[in-house]
Amino acid sequence: MLAIALILVCIGIVCLNYKGSLAKQPKSVLTGLLFNLVAVVLFCQMYGFARGIFVFLGAFALIGIVVTLSIPIIKPRPSGAE
Repeated sequence: MLAIALILVCIGIVCLNYKGSLAKQPKSVLTGLLFNLVAVVLFCQMYGFARGIFVFLGAFALIGIVVTLSIPIIKPRPSGAE
C-alpha cells in the first residue's frame, strides 16, 4: 500500500507541475489533486491521521523537489539558447 501511495503522489505531482510551476489547465489540476487526495487517504490509513498527513507532506516535498529539478535534465535547452 505504501508503494501505491508513493506512485499516486508521483502521478499527482507530475499532473500539477508544468515547467516548474503550477499547471494552468483546470483538468490537470483537478486530476493531480484527486491523485494526491487518494494518496493522503492511503497514508492516513497506514500511519494514522496526524502521522499520515506528515508522511504525505514529506513525500510530496521530496518528490516535488526531485521532479522540479529534473525538468532541465529531461528537457535540455537548445544549444543556441543562453
